[in-house]
Amino acid sequence: MAVAATTILASERVSAQDVESWTLTIDNATTQPVATGLVAVAQGDQVIILAEGAIRRVVDSGRYDAGWHGPAGQTRLRRVGQPVAADMPYGALIGGFTSDDTQFEHVGRIGSFGVEAAEVGQEFYVSLNMSDADLLGLEGAVTVTLVYVPTGSANTGEFILDDASPDKLPTGFFPATGDKFIVLPFGGVRPTFGSGNPNTGGWFGPGGRPQVTRAGQPLPDGPYGSLYGQVDTLSTPFYIGDGGCWSTQPIDIGQELTLLLNMPASDRATLSGGIVVNVIQVPVPSPAAEEDPRIDGFGSAGLQISPNPMVGGGVIRFSLPQPGPVRVRLADASGRWVRNVLDEESTAGPQELSWDGRDENGELLPAGVYFVQLSTVAGSKSGRIVITK
Repeated sequence: MAVAATTILASERVSAQDVESWTLTIDNATTQPVATGLVAVAQGDQVIILAEGAIRRVVDSGRYDAGWHGPAGQTRLRRVGQPVAADMPYGALIGGFTSDDTQFEHVGRIGSFGVEAAEVGQEFYVSLNMSDADLLGLEGAVTVTLVYVPTGSANTGEFILDDASPDKLPTGFFPATGDKFIVLPFGGVRPTFGSGNPNTGGWFGPGGRPQVTRAGQPLPDGPYGSLYGQVDTLSTPFYIGDGGCWSTQPIDIGQELTLLLNMPASDRATLSGGIVVNVIQVPVPSPAAEEDPRIDGFGSAGLQISPNPMVGGGVIRFSLPQPGPVRVRLADASGRWVRNVLDEESTAGPQELSWDGRDENGELLPAGVYFVQLSTVAGSKSGRIVITK
């Protein structure tokens, strides 16, 4: 195909990216570090990581090697070959926007952080903080879910439940049809009443104390002091505990989400500490007005880009349902158009277009995330390209 030049308007922008998620499993057959497929698009976007599961080494060599532990790791153990040996729990989930696992930071069971400028265009990697030899002798597995939240694609809020909180803390979040909620709590509380029950002493987190039941707690059968949510004042509050993710139900639409601790008000007034709750409301994606499902290409999105990630260019494949004008162009992560790859009449059927990895001025594009847009008389489709060096 010949490439025809077209003036690119600076005011044009690609549409905002939707929330995306990935799930992977780390076990004794895994090669670390693990590339997750999550690539940072823009500074300020949010990354959320939820890990679950339990692992243990089959061959024990010390008193703390035995037994199971979760993604937070074994804090009392150090072993030769840990990627991050200093101040990092053995076997904990660690990760970073680099394949060098010695530079990873602690993720644990729950992590949430913003993308920094230097991380844009980089892929996120994860590992368990143990040697390859220990990983081979592992029993069990850790499942990791990663959620990428572009700026403006979700509503977020942080709330604190402590001794000054009302019975039900309003969040200002009102569910709409198809919305999803992600709740990430952390912190600890300690009631100071004395009851002679040894289980009531000490600190506990959002999961509460299942050994304790106190008169006046809103949910008598639920763990004492645990985190609950409620979206309809007539319905029973639901357990959130250490974290939760759910989709909006018809009865919830238009009702405000409230948060509460499962303890009587008199106990809550004696609390030391607090539970910090991060709430993320992910709206149901709205289909682009110009997008048409009749563009049926090689890939499920109407586009196939290979290789992806790529170094110095690649091939863009698509299929046209009818002849007519076709435009293929690329934008950077900020939405600025950087290259008009094709703008001409084309026949119907499968198409293949080579791109040299350069911008409109003939310069090689730097590493990062880019978006390719295919526009035809039938509609428009978009795909993502990752360029590495």
